[in-house]
Amino acid sequence: NAPVSKNAAFAYATVLNHLVKNSRTHIRISDTTMVFWADKANGEMEESLLSWWLDPVEEDALDNDTRRLAPEVVNQAKAVLEKMKQGMKPGSVDFSSDVRCYLLGLAPNAARLSVRFWQVNSFGELAERIGQHYLDLQIIGLERYGTAIAPWRILKELAVQRDSKNIPPLLGGQLLQSILSGRTYPQTLYQAALSRCRVGGDHGGVTAIRAAVVKACLLRKYRIQKQATKEAAITVSLDTKNTIPAYLLGRLFSILEKAQKDALGGNINATIRERYFGAASATPGAVFPLLLRLSRHHLNKAQYGSLLDRKIQDILGALDAKPFPAHLNLEEQGVFILGYYHQNQANYEKGEDKKVKEDNGDE
Repeated sequence: NAPVSKNAAFAYATVLNHLVKNSRTHIRISDTTMVFWADKANGEMEESLLSWWLDPVEEDALDNDTRRLAPEVVNQAKAVLEKMKQGMKPGSVDFSSDVRCYLLGLAPNAARLSVRFWQVNSFGELAERIGQHYLDLQIIGLERYGTAIAPWRILKELAVQRDSKNIPPLLGGQLLQSILSGRTYPQTLYQAALSRCRVGGDHGGVTAIRAAVVKACLLRKYRIQKQATKEAAITVSLDTKNTIPAYLLGRLFSILEKAQKDALGGNINATIRERYFGAASATPGAVFPLLLRLSRHHLNKAQYGSLLDRKIQDILGALDAKPFPAHLNLEEQGVFILGYYHQNQANYEKGEDKKVKEDNGDE
């Protein structure tokens, strides 16, 4: 604690209240409120763009009274974000990139406020880092959730039962800081994504958002550590040339699950994903021999079992580790999840059934 004069306390409290009341100059994520402002007169455009990028909400259906930002600002924010997601640097016509921006992260602490982070950056630098965040998140199937996935939505997807009350303390501020600073994502974020992917039930499983978080965490880690080979192996969609054992095992599990579903249809009390996914991603040596034995029955009953069997044999042939690895570490478990998710998307994309028939020579 430090002594503060009455005039200084009145000044900063008045300004903070003004920033928090203005929807353009603050966002909330979990228990963290971030206020920000541009260091120039009439900096509304920069503040509005930053506000939408960190809390992208589709406001087309809202009336004017409930809109957070003007429609033209939202459209411009979307256009600039699309440029950044494609790896392009937005031009100077979009905003003043050299304007300094101040960002203050606050959280309640008993009857006081706790400062989570304080940053001063040029607006152009912030834009590039936010664009890199959304670029790292890109994965096939994520487009169904909208233009961009807001940080608060990521945390909700990773919370137990998708309940915001179950978001781990401090994680909101840590995620925001990693986005704005360009540093690695918090390890607790990665571990939460792995945990939610492993569990079953209505709120468990490998969703597009959870797979995107796993991808982004691995990708940024490899980039910062300058592991170019590993970075190149983390792709947006299925990579059939990827021979990393954990990735191949994830793909193999997806195909075994599809064989079961094709063979039994809707008469399944619990799929192999619900029973074995967690164990298969951590200790494949103990699980995959059993799953392969079970698959013989499913492949005989599945309509296109011969094609699925060929895919299984191709993956087994590409595996260098024989027998199956006894254990996968946390990093490899993330790669397993990506292989599983990518193969799932390839299994059920449009035209897959037609392709299966053509490969089998069926009419």
